[in-house]
Amino acid sequence: MIVVAVLGLLATLVGFAVKSYNQLHALLEPVKKSRSGIKIAIDRRCTAVNDLVALTQHFAQSEQLVYLKVSQDMSGAGMAAAYQQSASVLNNVQHIAERYPNLKSNEHFHRIMNNIEACEQEIKQYRHHSNDEVQRYNTCLQQFPRVVIARLIGFSREEYVDLDVSQARAQATAMQVSNDGARRLDHVLGLPPAPIQPPAQLPPSPQPAQLLPAQPHGYQAAMPSLGAAGGPAARGGRTSVVQAMPQVSLRFVAGPLRGRSIPIGAGAMVGREAPAEVVVPDPQVSSAHAWIGMGNTGLIFVDRGSTNGSVVNGSLVHPGHEVQIKDGDVISLGRTNSVSFVIDQA
Repeated sequence: MIVVAVLGLLATLVGFAVKSYNQLHALLEPVKKSRSGIKIAIDRRCTAVNDLVALTQHFAQSEQLVYLKVSQDMSGAGMAAAYQQSASVLNNVQHIAERYPNLKSNEHFHRIMNNIEACEQEIKQYRHHSNDEVQRYNTCLQQFPRVVIARLIGFSREEYVDLDVSQARAQATAMQVSNDGARRLDHVLGLPPAPIQPPAQLPPSPQPAQLLPAQPHGYQAAMPSLGAAGGPAARGGRTSVVQAMPQVSLRFVAGPLRGRSIPIGAGAMVGREAPAEVVVPDPQVSSAHAWIGMGNTGLIFVDRGSTNGSVVNGSLVHPGHEVQIKDGDVISLGRTNSVSFVIDQA
């Protein structure tokens, strides 16, 4: 009889453990899903802030700014730190914009700020949903006798996500951003100083007057007809004159080519390896990531179906879609914004 009673008790405990595992697992999945949503929205916010930094550097090159690093930390403390850091950088950029009217009135500046505001609303919604799910999970976890065996079956209390940025904003407000390297934003972010080097002035590739660079990968620029000798071609009594191609350069502000300015002529493929004309050795960049050059309607950017995507002025680019770009536009490659450059068009 004693053996039967013991076996019955063990069977009851095992049954209760299995039931508790299933209940806690079902409650934990929404917590993970909503927390993942917060992380994605914060990453998008950081990407937009980095695009804003790049645009600010274009208008205020004497200002010293740093770029946010996208963290892989999914904990509440890790996401709060990333959120606070982006708030500090954003606050300083807004202070700089007050001193540069051209920057403050720029359409890309307002577009990126709108994207940041949209991310803010998304983060707020995900955070409220996440904390509600955490409350349900923790309440179930702490019920007796489930709390006794919870750790034995691999469950522990989940933390709430608190994104209080009051302290970060106070620090950023007290700190004046200038060209004094000792007072860089690295101090706020706790990052080692890494002053941005001025872009290297590379001479543009010489182009013969009678020839224009061929468009790679099927993209054709609108080019006037040339005679056999490379001069104007007579057609119907009219003379077609060769128009000078605009000088376009990619000024890298983040990534392995940071500080370099690379001319692209009439167009170039940007990728991680040859045969791309602009090689960016970064793991977030695809082998043939994107094409930039002159199209029928002007300067365009085309994502070539990259794995990690592209962003122009804070907006995601759909693969294969031609995006009109111009001088001062900020383009980021990769999911973590590891590569960014500014379009310089003379």
